[in-house]
Amino acid sequence: METFDGIGITVLNGYGITECSPQVCCNRNKVQNKGSVGVPILHETVKILDPDENGEGEICPGSA
Repeated sequence: METFDGIGITVLNGYGITECSPQVCCNRNKVQNKGSVGVPILHETVKILDPDENGEGEICPGSA
């Protein structure tokens, strides 16, 4: 990603699954966290089931 940043290209990560048609979360132009898929899109909620000590677990999207 640093290579793209270095030449002025912004890359935005996102997360989605087919069942959610298709996007659940995405980074925004003004709000980006490297290594993150971003925040839930409008009217979407995300819950992490059974998180471990690092906060990692099953991603469970749903509607708000």
